[in-house]
Amino acid sequence: MKPFFKPRVVAMNLPMPLKKGHAYTFFTPYGILQFGLLLILFLFAVNYNNNTSMLGLVFLLAVYMAAIVRNYSTLRSVTIADISSRHSVEGDEGGLKIRLVQKKIKPDYPLLHVKFDKTIVDVAFNEHGEAVVDIPFTKDILGVYLLPVFKIYSCWPFGVCQTWVYVKPHTQVVVLPIEYRRELHDVAAAVQAHQNPLAATTGDVEGTREIVKGEQGAKIAWKQTFRRNKMMTYTYEKSAQNVVAVVWPSDPSLSLEQKLRVVSGAVSAALSKEQRFQVQHPTFKSPTGSTVEDGQQIIGALMGHVLPVKGWRA
Repeated sequence: MKPFFKPRVVAMNLPMPLKKGHAYTFFTPYGILQFGLLLILFLFAVNYNNNTSMLGLVFLLAVYMAAIVRNYSTLRSVTIADISSRHSVEGDEGGLKIRLVQKKIKPDYPLLHVKFDKTIVDVAFNEHGEAVVDIPFTKDILGVYLLPVFKIYSCWPFGVCQTWVYVKPHTQVVVLPIEYRRELHDVAAAVQAHQNPLAATTGDVEGTREIVKGEQGAKIAWKQTFRRNKMMTYTYEKSAQNVVAVVWPSDPSLSLEQKLRVVSGAVSAALSKEQRFQVQHPTFKSPTGSTVEDGQQIIGALMGHVLPVKGWRA
């Protein structure tokens, strides 16, 4: 079944004032009910030649027209300043963040609403005319997704009509493999089942230091120990210390998705051991990472490099 009309969608280049979009206005269900009551009042006023009812009808029509103008001007005064998303893991909740700026500051009132997929979030501007809208979402399959068209609309102040604009963001969302958040023993099993991409390296010696009392596993620097009459150990350059090379699997029997899962598991294993890591692909080499956030950014960049972009409902 073809739609009654195809709405015009704003392709977003940030920052983007909504006044550049194609706004639509129509009555809400409450407004249709009110319009029906106004029609009854009009027939009553004409039938009984009731001037008071006619004046009341004119007044209510003026109020409704003011609501339509107010909705339109409210929407047109807003600018989408920024839109960003955080990486999520398969089955976990991700988030979309939209920052809006309004010229006419009206704090503490939910003037606008954002409808993303099936989620509706109220927008309330602060005293500086800014609002940050956090929209949660969940995806169950790894991949790189293009955000869908979402709707920004206003029903304020009387709720009799709605004015809206459709916006098409160019932002992509990365859903990481579930292996990235598994415990170490689960990750080790997944890596061992395919190809172990871990290859530890050691850094260059930077100097020596005294061994702390109770410290275990330190490599003794015997020459400095005899010279200073203290137990000394080596220190290494931080840029190369305990770096793990996570190499892209070359096994042709593995699918692209399986290879990403192996690499994600290896990065997770390195993080659980508090090791620095670097992902190496034949056409991609990441910077060195050491935190969970680094791992998310690096795996996300790798997925964007090797995977095609999917539609939101793919």
